[in-house]
This record gives sequence, C-alpha cells and structure tokens, in this order.
Amino acid sequence: MWRHIEWEPDRPDTAAFRCPHCETLIDESHNPAMVGAGTWRATHPEVTGHHGYRLNSLVSLLPNVSWTVLAREFLQAKDHRDRLMSFITTKLAEPWREQADESSEGELAARAHRGRDRHHNCSPLSGRDRERNCKKVLQKSAKQAGNPEKSMTKNVDQTIARIVVC
Repeated sequence: MWRHIEWEPDRPDTAAFRCPHCETLIDESHNPAMVGAGTWRATHPEVTGHHGYRLNSLVSLLPNVSWTVLAREFLQAKDHRDRLMSFITTKLAEPWREQADESSEGELAARAHRGRDRHHNCSPLSGRDRERNCKKVLQKSAKQAGNPEKSMTKNVDQTIARIVVC
C-alpha cells in the first residue's frame, strides 16, 4: 500500500493515496471513510484454526501517523539503513529484505561464474582439495608469468586467504 502514497518533491505535506484501480489521487481526509468501508480478507483460506493479521500505519486515524508524518519519516530514514529498516518493519508492517535476498537464481549463478573466472578458474571444491587446487593454479600462473616458483609458493597461503569464491 505504501507504493500508492505520493507527494510532491520535498513536500511531504502533500502526501496522498493514488488509487491503484482508477488512479485518482485521494486526500487523507478520505482515509476514515476508506478504512470504515474496508473488509478483512483471508489471503490464505487454506489455513484453518489460525488467524493472522498484519495492519500497517497507513490505515491509522491517529494524527501522529498521518500520511504526511509517514512521508516525513520516510524521507528522514531513506538514506540510513537502520532507520529505513525500522520504518519498513514497524510503520509499514513489512518484512525487511536485504538486497542480496532479491537476487534471482540466474543472477546468483552468473555471479558465481564471474567469481570463478576472477579467481584463476579454481573449481568449486571444498576444504583441503580446494586449497591444493588453488595452489596448483597459482603456481601454474606464476610459471606462465615468468616468476620463480619458489617466490610464488611463499605467498600462496596469503593469496588463498584472499580468495573469496573458489
């Protein structure tokens, strides 16, 4: 519902609700009538014997959470992760989602592939096998670059510690 609240740039006092059906901009003075006409709807009717409710501040008729106040609070919070998280979870009754949560399976696979390319094409092994494989790849890379293998092996353990995705 928050996505339907709009205001003029730098003017949170103009906050109003944009109807998602007819796209009319509705002033907050109509909020009591809209809340009064609202109904509870089961979003998961298959769940029986249990009722759960989520109600955000946008339907409150109290002046300390008016749309103007909420717009001001949002503008103050939007550039501060902790404040924004508090606003979203308490005022909007929405779960907080980290940016990483929004990655699709395809994006994650692409990132993993790019990571392997960046880190000397190490295979996705684990533990001791990964360490041995990384050392082999780094030593081979050192030989191809014309570096003496001895000087390379001194730094292999430090290099492995810096490898994030192998």
